[in-house]
Amino acid sequence: MNTLSLPDIERLRQLLDYDPVTGYFTWKEFRRWSAKKGDIAGTITSKGYINISIDGVDYKAHRLAWKISYNEDPINQVDHIDRNKTNNKLSNLRIVNNQQNQINTNIQRNNSSGVKGVYFNKKQNKWIARIGFNYKKVNLGSFETIEEAKVTYENAVKKYHKMSAINEKAA
Repeated sequence: MNTLSLPDIERLRQLLDYDPVTGYFTWKEFRRWSAKKGDIAGTITSKGYINISIDGVDYKAHRLAWKISYNEDPINQVDHIDRNKTNNKLSNLRIVNNQQNQINTNIQRNNSSGVKGVYFNKKQNKWIARIGFNYKKVNLGSFETIEEAKVTYENAVKKYHKMSAINEKAA
């Protein structure tokens, strides 16, 4: 979880305008040659998030969007519902715990099956479905087809990770 405390709400509103429909922040005043009044604020990080620098400190735009919209620091992690780290529309943001945030991730690069939670076991000559829950791997079974394993994994996601947000303000 990001423990960096966010700037004071008055400071945010002094420097930035936030459009909850587009998810864009714009500067209210001239900041420097690269950030003029009316310019879109922020840069995309190597991890794909938008950071906005305020008084020499970088903040994640989605966390700033939450604070400026609800006048409070996020109580937990701010999740991008559609998994697009640059989509900071308020309707795309929700507060979740770490476990919920982890399940709402894209498929990992080293996944050879192309299906989240599913891999092929050569020894068994079967497709295996697994899910993480309470920081443990739960084996969901072995299957003849990748489709069976995929459906089993998707059902387990619904069972183990009810994706209801902790705070439903944005829903």
